Amino acid sequence: MRSIIQNDKDTCYVCKKHIAGSREEHHVFNGTANRKKSEEDGMKVYLHKTCHMWLHNHPISNRTIKARCQKIWQDYYKKSEEDFIKRYGKSYLWKELKWHKKKEY
Repeated sequence: MRSIIQNDKDTCYVCKKHIAGSREEHHVFNGTANRKKSEEDGMKVYLHKTCHMWLHNHPISNRTIKARCQKIWQDYYKKSEEDFIKRYGKSYLWKELKWHKKKEY
C-alpha cells in the first residue's frame, strides 16, 4: 500500500531535503509482526539512507515519529487509541507527565 503519511517520495521525511539517489522506505512500526501491518496500513515514510540509519539509532526521535504516525493512523482510519493498541500492541502517544514539586518546609 502507498504511504498514508507522506505523498512525496522524493523528500526525506526526517531532514525534508530532496532525496537524490537511493531512497529507503521506513516502516514506522517495525518488528516481525508490525512491519507487515505497517505495509498493509500505509505506515511508512521515505528517507535518505543516512537519515534512516540515524533514526534507528535515536530512540526519542523514533518514538516521536511513531507517536505522530499513530495519530495519523487514528485519524485516517477513524479509530481510537484502544483500536491502535489492539492492532500494534501498544500506544506511542505521549502521556502528560506529572511533575511533583518538592515540598518546602
